[in-house]
Amino acid sequence: MTMSSIGRCLLMSNEISVSNPAPYPPVAVSAPNQNYAQILSLSLASSAGEFGAIAQYVYQSWVFRPQDPQLARLLLRISMVEMKHLDILGQLIVLLGGDPKYQALCPPACPMWNARMLDYTSDLRAGLHCDIRGEKSAYEGYLRAAQRIRDPYVSQMLERISLDEALHMQLFEEALRKLC
Repeated sequence: MTMSSIGRCLLMSNEISVSNPAPYPPVAVSAPNQNYAQILSLSLASSAGEFGAIAQYVYQSWVFRPQDPQLARLLLRISMVEMKHLDILGQLIVLLGGDPKYQALCPPACPMWNARMLDYTSDLRAGLHCDIRGEKSAYEGYLRAAQRIRDPYVSQMLERISLDEALHMQLFEEALRKLC
């Protein structure tokens, strides 16, 4: 089985949806804007960005699988949606004239993304609490960025991505309730 067929199986199964059904707007910008690229870099690769969420969820899927295979599968499926967000953000940063490095571009200087930014707990409840906080932070961050950025194409995309983050928060809260 190839990676793309594995991805299709994870995303197109009869399981609950891990992505909001609203369509994504086109990946576009009105004009290049380095300031907007800098704002998006926080969602791409800060300690609370998409790259970290992907790494966190894949790691958790490995360590949680023996205890809860369903949760492990949910984490992998959500990580694939986060990969879509990462791809969209990278494309937008390039269109805005930026360089989508795995480093948030914030003054004076943010650290390069590194694996120490992850929470390596093997406790299911603690991991889900961490994931809920991360999704809440992402949701709020996307909405704040959408308000700050005056490019309608970028703002619409950030608002759409925030819908997925809200759903992920809800799914993690439901998973946590099932553990109690």
